[in-house]
Amino acid sequence: MGAALAIAFHCLGHHVFATARNPSKLAPLAEQGIETVQLDITSSSSITAAVGSNLLETNLWGHLAVTQPFLPLLLRSTATSPSPAYQGPRAMIVNHTSVGSLAALPFQGIYNASKAALAMLSETMRLELEGCFAGLRVIDLKTVGVKTNIIENNNINSASSPGGEHTDDVLPAETIYAPAREIVTRAMSQVDLKEGMKVTAEEWAAEVVPLLLGKNPPGAIWKGESASMARLAVSLPRWGNHGGGLFEGFLKKMTGLSEVESVMKESRGA
Repeated sequence: MGAALAIAFHCLGHHVFATARNPSKLAPLAEQGIETVQLDITSSSSITAAVGSNLLETNLWGHLAVTQPFLPLLLRSTATSPSPAYQGPRAMIVNHTSVGSLAALPFQGIYNASKAALAMLSETMRLELEGCFAGLRVIDLKTVGVKTNIIENNNINSASSPGGEHTDDVLPAETIYAPAREIVTRAMSQVDLKEGMKVTAEEWAAEVVPLLLGKNPPGAIWKGESASMARLAVSLPRWGNHGGGLFEGFLKKMTGLSEVESVMKESRGA
């Protein structure tokens, strides 16, 4: 999705710097005239070179490590006079926290936690910076379903056999979910979630960029498959002392957790 955003901004005439750990992924962007820089946001030396651990490192600490050295450049741009035709913010910090920062997707706990931490960091930066530096905005992208390679590239699918089927050794031998091992493995792979994703990264970017460049962009931008429904669902109250509610039931069914629960209860004679 980052590539789609970079292209969308570039097509509108903006000077875009696109970064990636793997330089080969930058080649298509460079061919379109986008300035590319190899950058590993988990590497301090890589960040220093660009300016002039794993899941949390990427989704939380990496964002902070990149923001800190680039912040002086953003603040400097708030003191400049933009084109009269441009009415948007003079500088922006845009973090992609996704709906995972609010929805507890089963079997994705570390990912959810990393995105929730980034969302809180973004909200804190918004409070700290926007009132002190006019023209600077901090914006949170609450993306829902978008067709990308994130599911194919997750650890479970990377561990699949050459034929694409999921192997059983992704769970430890002593897993507490042994009776439902196959179902849990499939749920962790998220392959079933992919079926409902129709929005492409390009379509998503085409909706996000105009909002970012608008006169008064919202602090949180909800886009992607069924974004409005997801936004409503995460705001619904929970029932009782143990959560519950329509959205929780939907999450269980969507991710296969409801099937896991049935198998586990049966195995335990419940």
